[in-house]
Amino acid sequence: MARKKIIDTGIRYQSWDEVDAALKELCVHEREAALISGALNEQIDTAKANADAQLRPIREEEARIERGIAEFATAHREDMGKLKSKQMTFGTVYFRKSTKLKLPAAAEKVREIIKRLRERGMEDCINQPEAKVNKEALKAYSPDVIVEVGASIEVNDSFSYELDTAQLH
Repeated sequence: MARKKIIDTGIRYQSWDEVDAALKELCVHEREAALISGALNEQIDTAKANADAQLRPIREEEARIERGIAEFATAHREDMGKLKSKQMTFGTVYFRKSTKLKLPAAAEKVREIIKRLRERGMEDCINQPEAKVNKEALKAYSPDVIVEVGASIEVNDSFSYELDTAQLH
């Protein structure tokens, strides 16, 4: 049991037997509190499981609808024009350029990239104390430099959407 700092409550015990009896009473209170907390946690776990069971078909249907919207938007992308987005009554669908910096999986190749970064004075691209490539900093360099140090860059348009739930009346 953890130690507790006591604030004067005015209770004055006259013997060690009284103190021991008070400790027993505290044990009873601790046990009761643990039982109440345990029952509460059980109710919370049951509520979470029930909510998960109710949400599962909703989330599956959302995913199915999202895939359908993404397929349609991809097939009719030219309708969006230069903005790469289309405002609808209940939201907006759009494509945005997404850039991911790719590093080789092999640790030796990553060490080689770190060596090349150091040779070029690109210390801002190395996380310390254990030398790791700082992808965000390296992404700021030109694609040519990124390739020269041994990393690669992947650029694609990722589909997304935003809902306008205020339109539901």
